[in-house]
Order: sequence, then structure tokens, then C-alpha cells
Amino acid sequence: MSFSATDIAAWSGGRVEGPDRDFTGMATLDEAVPGNLSFAGHARYAKAIKDSAAAGVICTENLPVQRRDDQTIIWVTNADLAVAQVLEHLQIPPAMPAEGVHPSAVVDPSAELGAGVRIGPQVIIEAKAVIGAGSVL
Repeated sequence: MSFSATDIAAWSGGRVEGPDRDFTGMATLDEAVPGNLSFAGHARYAKAIKDSAAAGVICTENLPVQRRDDQTIIWVTNADLAVAQVLEHLQIPPAMPAEGVHPSAVVDPSAELGAGVRIGPQVIIEAKAVIGAGSVL
């Protein structure tokens, strides 16, 4: 999945400085590879931006940043919050078990299962448990 500097700015309320480019992943400044987006929320990290392989960096406004000409900076009010907002957009929803009870699940016969439950693999439901309608385990 790739995402652009413009996407990041829109998700985080930031502004783009430098090339508007696509990113292929996120990493810390010291672990970034070309194509990665990173972040710096404090001045102690700002010094590492220019030497990082990161293609772009989310930065808290007013950090003393030196960037390479080929790096993109996305300026935001709070880099830590912006990273959380970006990761929320990038997360892949967890796989949902199919409706019903997976064959490897163990359900005590005295348990009550509501309509539309999804009981996944290896789940154990004890005696007299009540699982509400639409629950996912």
C-alpha cells in the first residue's frame, strides 16, 4: 500500500514542504529505507533527519530541521498525534471469522449463543456462558 505526502497532510492537518511523493511504509529515522516515511516530534530527533534514508518525515512545527532536497517534510502541530492518525488510516482491518462456530472451537452445550455470532478457531466457551447477538470471538 502506498500513500502520498498529500494524504498524510490531509489525515493529520499538516502542510507539505518539499516534493509531493508516495511512501511505501513507515519506520524510525534510523531504520528507514528509501521510500519510507518517518517522524520527529522533538528537537533531539530533528538532527537525524538529513542523514536518514527516509523519503519524508512528519515533524512538529518549529523544529530546527535540516532536510535534503529530495526529502519531504510534513509539518504538523503534534508529530506524535499525527503518526497515530496516519497509522489509523493505514491499518488493515483484522480478519473476521465466518458467522457461526468454527469447527475447532469448543462450546459447552449449556452456553447460549445469540444470533449472528462469529466464534473463531480455538475459542473455548465455558458452561452457562451467554454470548450476545453479533458477538465476535
